[in-house]
Amino acid sequence: MQKFLVVSDCWLAGKPLRAGELLDLDPALDADAKLIRELFFAGRIIHLTAAAVQAFKAQMTSILTARECQVLELCRLSDKEIARRLKISAGTVSEHFQNIFSKLGIRGRPGLASFWSALNPLGVTK
Repeated sequence: MQKFLVVSDCWLAGKPLRAGELLDLDPALDADAKLIRELFFAGRIIHLTAAAVQAFKAQMTSILTARECQVLELCRLSDKEIARRLKISAGTVSEHFQNIFSKLGIRGRPGLASFWSALNPLGVTK
C-alpha cells in the first residue's frame, strides 16, 4: 500500500473525494493501478513519497504562521477545546481555520484532518 493525497475535489466510483483526503492504494493491484493512473494524470492526486512530504512540510511551515501551525496540530479537537488550550477565543480559532483552508487549498475540517494525519508523524511545527 502507498499513500496518495487528493489535491482537488473529484469523484471516484460514485463517491466524492475531497481535497486533503488521504488514499491508501496498492499499485500492484490492477484496479488500484488504473485508479492511480487516472487520478494522477488528471492532476487529482499526488504520491506521498518521503521526499515529497519533506518538501511540502518545508513549504507549509513557510506559508502558515506559528499560531496557524498550532491550530493545525489540534485540528481534530473542537474549536472550543482548541481555544481553551491555546488561550484564545473560539472565534479566533475559526478565523485561523479559514486562513489555513485558504492557504492550503483544503475545504473543510475532515479534509484537513486527513491531510494532517499524513504529515503529523513528521512533526510539522513552527
